[in-house]
Amino acid sequence: MLRLTLVLIALALPVTAQERLSSREQFVSRVADRELTRLGIGVSVTGDGRIRGSAFGTPVTGSWDWSGAFFCRTMEWGSRSWGRSCQAVQIDGGRVYFIADKGRGSQVYLNLP
Repeated sequence: MLRLTLVLIALALPVTAQERLSSREQFVSRVADRELTRLGIGVSVTGDGRIRGSAFGTPVTGSWDWSGAFFCRTMEWGSRSWGRSCQAVQIDGGRVYFIADKGRGSQVYLNLP
């Protein structure tokens, strides 16, 4: 009975293909110049290295580059500023995950259109 329960739980879980983006070319082709959204947030990471958009009515600006296998950005939100942070990037279904500390830290996701 326990095996049947475990099989039913496994079948009910959504299956998604996680993809780690490991090059600038992959990132630009999959993510750049698309509006990434989440409740109250809409930002675009352009292919030429800019970050633009808004979060909860306040402008978001910044810049990014690619270093090794990581997306590295600086960002401002209103009067708050975040220094350079290099992050792993992963796509899972319709979401793109940015994982701080080169993939070892906290993560945030945004929806891909």
